[in-house]
Amino acid sequence: MRETLLHARREASQLLQRAVRNLSMRAYDRTLRVARTIADLDGASDIDAQHVAEPLRYRVADGRTT
Repeated sequence: MRETLLHARREASQLLQRAVRNLSMRAYDRTLRVARTIADLDGASDIDAQHVAEPLRYRVADGRTT
């Protein structure tokens, strides 16, 4: 999958796989891009679960699930 190209850790990949059930592919892609940006800002070379969880929380806070 695409997250392997972005060096997502296993926990981050699992979180994305659970979230994809409730996201459109466009939302999935956006979530992954924001997670990569957050990881970059953290100085991390890999995307961790915390980097994926943050954009997912933004979606919930906005009331968007797709």
